[in-house]
Amino acid sequence: MNELDLFAAAIAITDAGERTAFLSLQCASQPDLWQRLAQLLDAHFQSNLLLDPSNLNSLREHGEAWNMTSDMPTKDKQAGTVIDGKYTLVEQIGEGGMGSVWRAKQSEPVKRFVAVKLIKAGMDSKQVLARFNAERQALALMDHPNISKVLDGGLHEQRPFFVMELVKGAPITEYCDKCKLTLKQRLELFIPVCQAIQHAHQKGIIHRDIKPSNVLIALYDDRPVVKVIDFGVAKATGGALTEATINTGIGAVVGTPQYMSPEQATLNNIDIDTRSDIYALGVLLYELLTGSPPFAKTDLEKRGLLEMLRVVREEEPPRPSTKLSTADALPTLSANRGTEPRRLTGILRNELDWIVMKALDKDRTRRYETANGFAADVLRYLSGEAVKAHPPSPAYRLKKFVRRNKAQVIAASLVLIALVGGITSSTAALFQTSQARIAEVAARKLAEAEVATTHAINHFFLDELLAQVDPDLNAVGEKLTVRQLLDRAAAKIENPVMFREYPAVEAAIQLTLGAAYASLGLPASAEGHFRRARFLAIASDGPTSADALDAGNGVSESLLGQDKLKEAAASATELISLSEATLGPDHLRTLRAVNTLALSLAYQGDHDRGEELLRRNLDARRRTQGGDARETLEAEMNLAEVLRDQGRLEEAESRFRSLREAYRKLYGSRGVATLQASQYLGSVLHMRFKTKEASEVLEETLAGRRHVLGPDHTDTIQTAVNLGFVYIDLDRIDEAETLVRSALKAFLIDHSEDHYDILLTKDVLAQVLLAKGDAVGALALYREVVDSRTRLLPPDHPETLLALNGLACAQEWLGHLPEAERLFRRALEARQRIPGATHPETLTLLGNLGRLLVSSGQAEAALPYLREAIAGRRASTDSSPDVLANVLAQQGRALLLLARPADAEPILREALTILARDRPDDWTTFNTQSMLGGALVGLKTYADAEPLLLHGYEGLKQREKSIPPQATNRLHEALERLIELYTAANKPDDAKKWQAEWARYLETNPAAKK
Repeated sequence: MNELDLFAAAIAITDAGERTAFLSLQCASQPDLWQRLAQLLDAHFQSNLLLDPSNLNSLREHGEAWNMTSDMPTKDKQAGTVIDGKYTLVEQIGEGGMGSVWRAKQSEPVKRFVAVKLIKAGMDSKQVLARFNAERQALALMDHPNISKVLDGGLHEQRPFFVMELVKGAPITEYCDKCKLTLKQRLELFIPVCQAIQHAHQKGIIHRDIKPSNVLIALYDDRPVVKVIDFGVAKATGGALTEATINTGIGAVVGTPQYMSPEQATLNNIDIDTRSDIYALGVLLYELLTGSPPFAKTDLEKRGLLEMLRVVREEEPPRPSTKLSTADALPTLSANRGTEPRRLTGILRNELDWIVMKALDKDRTRRYETANGFAADVLRYLSGEAVKAHPPSPAYRLKKFVRRNKAQVIAASLVLIALVGGITSSTAALFQTSQARIAEVAARKLAEAEVATTHAINHFFLDELLAQVDPDLNAVGEKLTVRQLLDRAAAKIENPVMFREYPAVEAAIQLTLGAAYASLGLPASAEGHFRRARFLAIASDGPTSADALDAGNGVSESLLGQDKLKEAAASATELISLSEATLGPDHLRTLRAVNTLALSLAYQGDHDRGEELLRRNLDARRRTQGGDARETLEAEMNLAEVLRDQGRLEEAESRFRSLREAYRKLYGSRGVATLQASQYLGSVLHMRFKTKEASEVLEETLAGRRHVLGPDHTDTIQTAVNLGFVYIDLDRIDEAETLVRSALKAFLIDHSEDHYDILLTKDVLAQVLLAKGDAVGALALYREVVDSRTRLLPPDHPETLLALNGLACAQEWLGHLPEAERLFRRALEARQRIPGATHPETLTLLGNLGRLLVSSGQAEAALPYLREAIAGRRASTDSSPDVLANVLAQQGRALLLLARPADAEPILREALTILARDRPDDWTTFNTQSMLGGALVGLKTYADAEPLLLHGYEGLKQREKSIPPQATNRLHEALERLIELYTAANKPDDAKKWQAEWARYLETNPAAKK
């Protein structure tokens, strides 16, 4: 028996004892042969890939030589071994076919940890030594930030070794999953991998074993950095790397099967070039996107060696989107990629499928020519540009199918000829077919119609719509927005001829366009498409068909988005009736209409009925879909919004926190839904005066949305506006103005002047201007907002009332007190009717009106409003001590003006206690000190009053520029109290001194005389 026969016979023996006896008998006179076979058998039974004896027989039958040189793992060096006098082995961190890798401590010329790779004991064949030395030379040739650096090399006990930088990292796939990186982040991380391989190719080196364990991600300054390692099976493209040129023996297969290119999967893989690495990069990207390589390791291991290689060479892998859509672990894979399962497969479909499948083409002439070309197409995808990859043409796919299935194609062709030939003779028999046959024909016609519909839809979206991004079809430098693409598509679909024969196609496209406009926050544009889709669907299939109900729901939601609340409620009510009658009360389409009705009622002020419907909706979704279903969580989000609008902020905050955690578990911290819940949480925290936490939550949300959605997405801009609003209360006015002005500019690109987002942003910008002291600019903006909201919304809509309050504040700042009072009263009366007396905005208006009445000399009239505001603030869990203190101070001021110092003193003392603790340097704190001193003067406790009055006045004087215009007389009042103190205490010299100070103040501030 030759060596191959002996090896084949030995691996067929399952009992280890019998196998040893067999070898001892057969190799009694050949100890070298016995040792080689023993090493091979040990490697065979210890490896995960067991050879099938039938494959060895196949090799023998084909006369192919068997290369017995193998890279068997044997006992290697131990920890503590010193290499070359300066590298102490610490622990083994990796093992390949020919060498082991150790973490080692270098002692000179610098002290550091390094990676040492050395040949295993007993692995000193010429081929292995040559391959090992080739890796050392390959690394020495390369100098790239994403390739591990070679630092040193030499011989230790006649065994080569070399020293590399120690890469403390994780395989790229593990890192991406652990950090739950989105597809966009994974693609961005993949690009430097391509660039590193491109560098190697430019140095004449092919890696030949690109796989996740050889592409590590290490953190440098908390930034992930790619490091490509292990060029152990690298092959030179431009000549010998070493004096002992690598000779890949016939029968040797180099590489890892799951990542191996088709040309590598041969027993004579001499014809390898850089495109083999392109294929492996494609496999790596495939795994980054879908969670597994095209051919799973477990599936390949079930096959014999030759069958495994045939699969790699011939079988077409599924597209990434197909692989993902059929994966049992799709929910986990989606969560690891920060998105929803349905959305994830949709993202992969088309461009990413095309890019990956181009790299994985069996025909290497059709792959990307270079790694940089591969990376460039990924960059085009990330930039929203047209990619170079495209699906194979039908003719190409047919040619490949015929080549792989010649016998089947010939047989099928003969059958087809026979069928065509028999058509004439069988025509008469067609009239005698059974009813079942007629039904079958009808079903086939229906299927053909569906195919025609699909082709028409594909033609419209691919050829008529998406083809518009082709730069050849547009002006130089023109960059089309999504809105522009949709508008062009909408114009094309108006062509009455385009879909004359396919009304169902037009209905489907109109429905899709409506959803696209809605997703861009353009409900007015969406409404028309939904209405047209519903008309066509009703005409084709009736009012209760799926498309008709979906389009109807789209109409209702579009009306809601435009604040056409009564129309939205009527439309939703009609849909509920239709859907309940045919689908039942718990069907998704019914519940969708219930949700719209609930929100439209709540937004009109019928919070009780709205809340009741939302709770019914939520209960039904939990019962039918489960608590973690997307629709269930959306229903919970809507309920939390209504609770927030009702002023039940504590309950709303709790629900938003729970929702954020639920979404984090499903989609990761940067999932779209997670970020939406975070936005709502940040807003309600701000409303509850948890300003610092609100800013932290919204800053994190803004960073996440910029990363996931981009800086120009509507949701991103909305978060920027909310964060700017919070920054006002944190006195970060310049930052607030920058955020809000940028947001307004971005919104104006795609929205009309009356759009909700535009009006909200103008409202916040007006508050910024007011905080800067620009009351004139604020007044102009508030007027625009109030006019638009009054015209578009119900008269008592909460958004209109918010703008009225702001407009009143601006009028107050400018000294237009009667007009400010009128506006405050109008907003307060509406607030007390709609949300109720305990709503936070109602309490704000009570305090504002009370303050204004005090300033305008109506102190007695102000007291009831201030008392009600104080009682509400004390009872509320959503109030801030600062806000309560300011209202208390206003009440104390009113009582002082009414000459009731005994009533004013305890109120002012409580206010000062809070303000001195929370705002020790604010002008309001010093003003409250002065007022408390004034109350003590009225109570004739002059010694206690004096330090308060002096300290209060000095504090106000130092902060005079920060006092708002409507409160400039506070310094004047503080001076009057000092004069009153020294006059009442019979200290005429001190009184005269402060009268002189008062005169100087009036000379420099003539407005104070009024």
